[in-house]
Amino acid sequence: MPYNLSNFSMPVKLLFTGYLLAVAMGYGMALVQILFTHGMADGKAGLSLEDIVYSYYGNRSGSVLESKMNGSMKPMRRTRNVSR
Repeated sequence: MPYNLSNFSMPVKLLFTGYLLAVAMGYGMALVQILFTHGMADGKAGLSLEDIVYSYYGNRSGSVLESKMNGSMKPMRRTRNVSR
């Protein structure tokens, strides 16, 4: 006897259907959570690949502190004497 859904009883069919509905609802909720959490990471409406990359990888172009150290605070920076 082949195992396909039409050969099972009604309670088993409902069990499979309920499981698939629960998994689909969880998947949908996860997508909504990602949309609301990371949807505006790049400043534009909607979810894009750049939103996900910016949220999980970060902005690697430099921090505010790094830009200040290489910009307006550069003359105030001490140089280290490396000779030993």
